Amino acid sequence: MQDFVRTHHRQIRWFLLVGAIAVAAFLGISTLVSWRAGQLAFEDAMATARAAAYRHGAELTVPMVEALATARTLAHSLEGMLRQRPHLSRQVVDQMFIRLIEAQPFHFGAWAVFLPQRFDGRDAEFAGQPGQAADGGYVPFAYRKNGRVVFQHDNYTYERTQPYFTIPFQTGEEAVIDPYVDQMAEKAIMSSLCVPIRENGEVIGVAGIDLLLTDLGQAVAGIAPVPDGYVFLVANNGIMVGHPDPTAINRPLTELGAPPPVLEAIKNGQEIRVRAPHCRNGEPCHVQYVPIRFGRAPTAWSLGVAIPDRFIRERARTVSLGAAQISLASLLLLTVVLGIAYRAVLHPLRQAEATLRRFFDHVHDAVVVHDAEGNILTVNDQMLAMYGLTRADLERFNHVRFLIPPGEDPAHLTEMVTTALRDGKAQRECRIWRPLRQEEFWADIHLRPLLVLDQTVLLATIRDITDRRRAEAEMRRLASIVENSLEFISIATLAGEIIYLNPAGCQMVGLDPAEQGSGHQLAEILEEGWRLRHQAEERQTLRATGRWRGQVILRHLRSGRHIPMEGTSFIPGFPILDERTVVVSILHDISERLAAEAERIATALRTERQMRCIIRLATSLGRQSQDPARLLRFLTEEIAATLDVDRASLWLATPTMDRLTCADLYDARGRSHTAGQVLVATEAPLFFLALQAERAIDAPDAVLDPRTAECAETYLLPNHISSLLAAPIRRSGTVVGVVSGEHRGPPRRWLPDEIRFMGEVADQVAQIMTRMEHLWPPTPPTPSATPPAS
Repeated sequence: MQDFVRTHHRQIRWFLLVGAIAVAAFLGISTLVSWRAGQLAFEDAMATARAAAYRHGAELTVPMVEALATARTLAHSLEGMLRQRPHLSRQVVDQMFIRLIEAQPFHFGAWAVFLPQRFDGRDAEFAGQPGQAADGGYVPFAYRKNGRVVFQHDNYTYERTQPYFTIPFQTGEEAVIDPYVDQMAEKAIMSSLCVPIRENGEVIGVAGIDLLLTDLGQAVAGIAPVPDGYVFLVANNGIMVGHPDPTAINRPLTELGAPPPVLEAIKNGQEIRVRAPHCRNGEPCHVQYVPIRFGRAPTAWSLGVAIPDRFIRERARTVSLGAAQISLASLLLLTVVLGIAYRAVLHPLRQAEATLRRFFDHVHDAVVVHDAEGNILTVNDQMLAMYGLTRADLERFNHVRFLIPPGEDPAHLTEMVTTALRDGKAQRECRIWRPLRQEEFWADIHLRPLLVLDQTVLLATIRDITDRRRAEAEMRRLASIVENSLEFISIATLAGEIIYLNPAGCQMVGLDPAEQGSGHQLAEILEEGWRLRHQAEERQTLRATGRWRGQVILRHLRSGRHIPMEGTSFIPGFPILDERTVVVSILHDISERLAAEAERIATALRTERQMRCIIRLATSLGRQSQDPARLLRFLTEEIAATLDVDRASLWLATPTMDRLTCADLYDARGRSHTAGQVLVATEAPLFFLALQAERAIDAPDAVLDPRTAECAETYLLPNHISSLLAAPIRRSGTVVGVVSGEHRGPPRRWLPDEIRFMGEVADQVAQIMTRMEHLWPPTPPTPSATPPAS
């Protein structure tokens, strides 16, 4: 060994210098972290304000969006009614507006403004009549007054000059009207949600919903995103809609001190952040404006969130103080570690040479002794053999950096040395380099400090683990594949005892993945019928060939659900056979495939039954041509049998489509036919509108569906009808009747082929009516004592 005494003092000086640099660097980093923590606190507060603005904005726009959706539905309904202009009834449409406001308690009013002669072409006929506009124009308006719904026809000459008409009429787009004061609503602030009404691409009117902004303003005033913070709502024209200060409502932002860039950003639907005084105490605040949009309306309102500077400073101070405390504690810990390391450097090394020599004489691993800077002091013969070196080669490769592969980070070695000096030992698995052969290998390195001639040196023992690493990597790869596989993978004995079950398999059969199937038998998770019929056959095949492939049925231990599976089982190392022989099974769930096959078969059978019904209806005229009543009974019975419903009916409409009369209703349970019930358009306007606008009405929950809910009290609930499938009968584009299938029991989801079938039935009935013009409509039977359902 070399003499280490001459380098002792130099190593101490370097140690003290490195320690001082480390402490200075640590203090600088701690200061930088504290400053950056304050900046992050400010950015986090503003991000919180922006997120709160978008969240509360989404909540506040719900009433406006719902009102706009109602206005859109109203406009589309009126467009659909215009297709039946010769049969339009102002009284029926008036009732639709009234019923709409009655059903929507949060809407102030519903209205429409049509151009002259563009509604029903009868303006001159209604001019001057009681309850009509002076010029006869159709401008219906239903609104709330003193707790009740009031209806009137307004003056077209006045309404067409108002923004709620001119804006959507001129732009052809949906519009959200900026707040205005309405005299009818006791000078309350309101907004109108407007949708243009088109005919053949031309705007011929506007439909809209009026919404009071009082509740919206109160909701805004009650929001506090942070302590002492507040939010406020501003319309597109800069008018304050909601604010914690009631005196600020309905005032322009310019009067409240907002600069022009804020008004410009609100008008253009853009975000902007400004500083402004608090509305209550005048302290500085950061105010974040974010746009709020309503449906397809081109203009946007803006929601402002005010965050006091004091709140941001307090958060920054808290974060900075915490960072400073952590830095101080870390500095103290570093000082203690450096002190201990300093004492270890100066501590006398006793009996180091004798200990090292005895170790060299008995160890079978490669051994390298080097100082803290990495200079190699001595090695054993096993090290030379492992690295392919000679003693002469150590003159050239005399530093541990020559034993590190090119591109490897040398900081790993420095970290390991530091750990060994601090803790008395260090261990690491890493790549090692053979410099002469230019090749690398994996080694397990153990590093310990020793005292040699009053100097601390490091003793490294090195063991080649290349083969072990390869084996472990392969095992980890296989284990990862099994653990992350979505297949059912099990390892069990031939006797049926589960040794291992992967997480996916445990989940399939209801076992705890942490237990990995331990303590369970295969018989527990196999469906009993399959186990009795096929398990013996599977074991016999495994014993004979070492492999089995087929289908198996598993059982979920908690729910009892059966799980069809398909896959293979095999015996590794076949033909070793005894009761402890290991069997590996890999299975996958085929439930979805079997369900899809069953659904295809069910759909095919249903479609075939429907086609047969359509054929029977198409050929029924020849058999029933002289008896229309018998033909009606035949039609309703076919519909009930094909759809598998309790009731089926056929209704006839008046030429003005203001009522429906039941021509025949078949009750499959009692095998009886009745008729005579009447449905009036004024009692169910949305149902009649849906019949004119849709191919078929499929209502799985008829009591709650808006199209059929109006019939709940008078028809659906008394007859225990839960689901309804109805299709209008059209002749030359005009609705002349309805065919209906009525389901009792739990709500039923109507399948696409059933909806299509009902539309085809309606078409067949329309053809039959055309071909039997001289006998149609038949005389309906006498109504029963209890009127039947539609």
